[in-house]
Amino acid sequence: MIHNKFILPIGYRVHYISQNRIWTSYKNNILVSEDEGTTFVKYKSFHSVFSNLFQNSRLCTRLIRGGIHELINTNSSLITVIPHYIIRATNSNDFEIVHRFKNGTRPLNILQTPDNFLYFGEYFNNTGRQEVCIYGSYDEGKTWSIVYTFPKNTIRHIHKLIYDPFRKGILILTGDEDHESSILLTKDNFKTIETIISGNQDARAVSLIPIQQGLIIPTDTPLKQNYIQHFDFTSEKLTKLCEILGSSFYSISFGSKYFVSTGVEPSKVNISPYATLWGSTNGFDWQLLFKAKKDKWDPHLFQYGNIILPRYESDSKYLFSTMIGLECYDNKTIRWKLL
Repeated sequence: MIHNKFILPIGYRVHYISQNRIWTSYKNNILVSEDEGTTFVKYKSFHSVFSNLFQNSRLCTRLIRGGIHELINTNSSLITVIPHYIIRATNSNDFEIVHRFKNGTRPLNILQTPDNFLYFGEYFNNTGRQEVCIYGSYDEGKTWSIVYTFPKNTIRHIHKLIYDPFRKGILILTGDEDHESSILLTKDNFKTIETIISGNQDARAVSLIPIQQGLIIPTDTPLKQNYIQHFDFTSEKLTKLCEILGSSFYSISFGSKYFVSTGVEPSKVNISPYATLWGSTNGFDWQLLFKAKKDKWDPHLFQYGNIILPRYESDSKYLFSTMIGLECYDNKTIRWKLL
């Protein structure tokens, strides 16, 4: 499925691909490529005294989870997530802080819906099982407010929000214990929420891929063997498709291709030292495409070894993957040509 590996300049992270434009970050800079990742032009940058102090040390950057973690274009603005903040810029204005996260360093994603609404769910340690909120913005990221609240002692945190174009709604992925792990669906912007699957580690996911026949769900659990699964909405049956070597944090699809990556999360059950990349041409038959070993640095302090997959808003003949904490590949993005 993949071949002809090309490595981008060190430190470049691809965030999303749209109409052959490759949106990338490097330290505090937003870069764009229009030649499939061969060359890049600086689009915007921002100044942060705190991150500037650490960005020249890779280990310090990993320690503070620095850098740009999300990048979204709306009709009139560019939204990015950095530790503790959402910052926003327009074509005519520089970046400014528009929201400080109340709990945790940052959410695991910001969702942009087809109607240009923005949402994120709180992700933080939450050992006391306090209430967990979903925030929304209806003015392209200028202002943010709570749109839904999970009561105390119901979930630990929200992993991700994902738009399902086949069900015309938003999927909510929660964790972590059995009774806290759920995949939920709202079709009316959080006025009502229905449960798809819940109650065990098979429902614990950080990412998934909506398809016509249901959902492709790679699990994220340190407590048992992880799998890529398929949930069928008609039969309500959950089927295990493929064993994977560790917890999955990223999964994407574009064109007729599907990809899942796994990280190296310390666990008594999932003991593989390799982060892996898996591929499929139909969503049901999977093959291992690539693996790389966790580097020597402590995973709790300096991040799990991982393979980050960007968002695709259009088809492409390339797959981009950014490596974190892996031997020979840390802080590098690989561009693979697809067969």
